[in-house]
Amino acid sequence: MAGLTAANKLYKSGVKKGAFKLCVVEGGNRIGGRINTSEFGGDKIKMGATWIHGIAENGHMDMITTNRQWHGSETA
Repeated sequence: MAGLTAANKLYKSGVKKGAFKLCVVEGGNRIGGRINTSEFGGDKIKMGATWIHGIAENGHMDMITTNRQWHGSETA
């Protein structure tokens, strides 16, 4: 999500079309970053993407607080 969000911000930044080329590269050996699905006992379990970088001007955080899905924060 971070790479796609950064690419989207660059794309929408108002820079003259064709001024740069943009390529989003996956950092791991599979697509998805921290977003992952595991299988346990025949059930699929959603893993990852359980934390958000920064809360100021963050569309995801706005969605969470608007829908009252915020349960606090922890630092590991």
